Amino acid sequence: MGLAYQVGNNVTLSYRKEAFSRIKERNAHRIEDCMRKGKVHVIFNSAPVEFKQNFVVLDVNGKLQEIPNDSVWIFAGGEPPTAFLKKIGVGFGMHDMTLEASKEAKEATLAKKQQLVEA
Repeated sequence: MGLAYQVGNNVTLSYRKEAFSRIKERNAHRIEDCMRKGKVHVIFNSAPVEFKQNFVVLDVNGKLQEIPNDSVWIFAGGEPPTAFLKKIGVGFGMHDMTLEASKEAKEATLAKKQQLVEA
């Protein structure tokens, strides 16, 4: 949800089940609000099958669907399936993209404010 509110982001969330489970009530309200406002597009009953340079392939109810992307964030529970992720080509490293995205969001906001001042 934090990514969804950064300027320029379009967020798609793939979720394995038909509805959210084991979610705190506050987060349930927040994600519902994000979905209603179009900040987050949730694809239920889906699972990633393949990660490519510019898209992710999801299995959505038995049908393959390509989702264009620039970045993929994986939240795999308490114990990530590291061996599986490495096998399918997911890289691991110390590069914190949240800092980079925050900087871009701030710069975009400042540029937008400047445009309003000049108008």
